[in-house]
Amino acid sequence: MSVNTDDLIEFAKSHIDTKDETCLRAALSRAYYAMHHRAKDSVHHCSDIQFKKGDGGSHLYLIKRFNTVNKKFHGQAKAREISSLLSKAKRIREEADYELNLTIPTFKLKMLIGFAEKLHKEAAALDSMHESVSGSDTT
Repeated sequence: MSVNTDDLIEFAKSHIDTKDETCLRAALSRAYYAMHHRAKDSVHHCSDIQFKKGDGGSHLYLIKRFNTVNKKFHGQAKAREISSLLSKAKRIREEADYELNLTIPTFKLKMLIGFAEKLHKEAAALDSMHESVSGSDTT
């Protein structure tokens, strides 16, 4: 059985009122990965950049791809918003995954779900913009 980004968001939402911190941390991680995968589906609209994937890992590379689009890029504001949302979410996910000594408040899951829903809308709008201008220079 395969899953999609909506499944990951629904998993996160199903744990929004959990008192179990392990479940909360898992839900935060799933919400982040929903964002990461949705962004990956749209990154092809952005031109490739001149740094290597190894410069900060694939997550930072994806953030940079959306953030470094040029001014002529159709949808620059949406691409930069996606980058910003991913960057904020990455910090929260890293805290949940790597900072086991911290207590993670539930509001962070609600915030991350909000980021995920906004990113989904921004990515869909970016996809739509590029479908409507297909054949023109979008880089």
